[in-house]
Formats: sequence, C-alpha cells, structure tokens
Amino acid sequence: MRNTHLFLIGSGPPMPNLLAKSFAHLKEEGPVVLLYSPREGVEIEKYASAYTEPILSYSPHAAFSYISIKEHYSKDELDTLKSAGAVMIGGGDTVKYQRNIVDTDLAPVIRGLHKQGVPIAGYSAGALIAPETCAISAKDNAEGIILYKEGLGLIENIALSAHYLRWQDQSHLRQIVRNLKVGVGYGVDDQSGIYITEKGLKAIEGYVYMERLSCVREGKG
Repeated sequence: MRNTHLFLIGSGPPMPNLLAKSFAHLKEEGPVVLLYSPREGVEIEKYASAYTEPILSYSPHAAFSYISIKEHYSKDELDTLKSAGAVMIGGGDTVKYQRNIVDTDLAPVIRGLHKQGVPIAGYSAGALIAPETCAISAKDNAEGIILYKEGLGLIENIALSAHYLRWQDQSHLRQIVRNLKVGVGYGVDDQSGIYITEKGLKAIEGYVYMERLSCVREGKG
C-alpha cells in the first residue's frame, strides 16, 4: 500500500486554505472527481466553484468531473471515478450519502483509490462516511437519534463529528467514542479540517477538538 491521504472537513466547501494546498499538490494524473448530491433545479456547475476554486488556486490546470450520487451507477461513471487523480465527496444529507456511496459500487473503487495513494477529501456528510463506522448525529437525521451505519473504512479506530461547535455536539462525540470504543474522536467545526495519512494525524486547520477514549472512561473531557 502506498502513502494514503485523507482530508476530513467539518462542513461544506470551501476546503480550508492550507489543506487545499496540500490536497492540490498531492493530486495525481486524472481529473478531480466530485461526488455530490444534486440540488433540485440547479446544475452542479452553478455552485461547483465552492469546491473547485481552492484547488485551482494551487493547481490551476486541474480538471474536474462530476458524478451525482444515486443508487446505481453506469459503467462510464465508474470508469470516470477509477481514472481520478483525486476525489472529493460533498456535503448534504448524511443518510443519503451513506446509502448512495457506501452501499453501492462506488465504495470499492474509492477504497482502491485510497490505497493507491489518491487523495480523498470529504466535506461534512462526505467526511462522516469515511471511518469504519459512520455515526450520524441526532441533529442530522429525521429519526432524531444517533444512527450507526457502515462507513467506507478509509481510517480505523476513530470517530468523527461534523459541525462540532455550531451543533454543540460535545455530548454526541463523547457518546460515539464510548459506544464505538475507538481511540480518539475528532470534533471538526465548520471551515475546519484534518489531514490523516497512513501514519496518523498529519495536520489540523481551524477548530478541531480531540476526545480520547481514556478520558471518556475516566469521566473527563
């Protein structure tokens, strides 16, 4: 396995500046493929700049391809993803992203790209589906309870909370760290993010809170 590069952003775009610089410089040959949830009546080109401009500022010749998430994908869409030099997974309804990415043919392709060293970035919902288990906040689904669903498994032994300060999700993060029995939970706020390699946490930009399992067991944090 080559060096791996995972960027987890706590909100929707844009990607924070220094993380965008690293992501752009790590991009390999091939387009940056954005997996996104379509907005009714609005073409992706109308708002894609929020995703693309931070990358273009450091890699001005980068090309982008767009794939809307759904239950089934064409061979052309899968081939486009397989050719990616980098992948961005957008934000939106986390339940929908989990169902239409983790539970589809996209998942093994994304896992394969990640192992090959292609940089992967997830924004909010796109970040939450990256760990082994996708823990969805009670504030992020219609049932109003924490939902635990299969994740992509791009990173092990972590839990993740998005919109951490805006949603005041401190108790959510403590609970999922305890329930999942992972070593650390990252509470990532809006316009903030973390960069993780195969060796562990490499960089933080913005506000990120770390909740460790040992502290939860001792009643701290």
